[in-house]
Amino acid sequence: FLNNAYFSAKVGIGTDSPLAKLQVGSGTTNTGSAIAMFGGTGSNVLSALSLVNTYGNAVVGQGVALDFHLNSGYSPTGRIAAISETTSVKAGLAFYTYTSSLEEKMRITGAGDVGIGVANPSSLLQIGSVGSTGYADQKIAWGDGTYAGALNVSSSGSTLYASGDQIFSPGTSERMRITSAGNVGIGQTSPTAKLYVAGDTIVRGVLRGDNVNFGL
Repeated sequence: FLNNAYFSAKVGIGTDSPLAKLQVGSGTTNTGSAIAMFGGTGSNVLSALSLVNTYGNAVVGQGVALDFHLNSGYSPTGRIAAISETTSVKAGLAFYTYTSSLEEKMRITGAGDVGIGVANPSSLLQIGSVGSTGYADQKIAWGDGTYAGALNVSSSGSTLYASGDQIFSPGTSERMRITSAGNVGIGQTSPTAKLYVAGDTIVRGVLRGDNVNFGL
């Protein structure tokens, strides 16, 4: 055991020609690693480094993290953490940044939902809080806690369409379609002009060219 010992040489474990101050296993000559490098051989995803929390049975909120410090005297200025969501070790990944304190900014849940500014997203992508109304059945949801919006994107052949006051709101009639050619139909599922408005709506304005069709 050496106390307060300093080594100017590089240390290699499993290699006799280390390229970093500490190299474990095989590495790469194209490296920018100033401190440590871990390498090995695997035909699939290689688990080169494991971070383990040995506290015991997983509980909600228990996790393990990789912290980033920009100065030896600073608290973590960045963090990536795996955090248990249930006692059955269902875990998500949380990403933190630092302003006046270390705060979680984005999370990927164990179910694969992504939350930006929210730790418990209820959609495939949720940006901010969607308030009390919620959009759990939508693929994309956003809000500021009072206002909320939602988007459920799907496909119908080579087109996208909108129904009701939401895009692809299930269980309602189609209201708008954007074809693969870029034509937009309102009340029309096969628009033949850049903008085709069907129905008995009275339209006021000046039209130029043949890119607009009002099927009154």
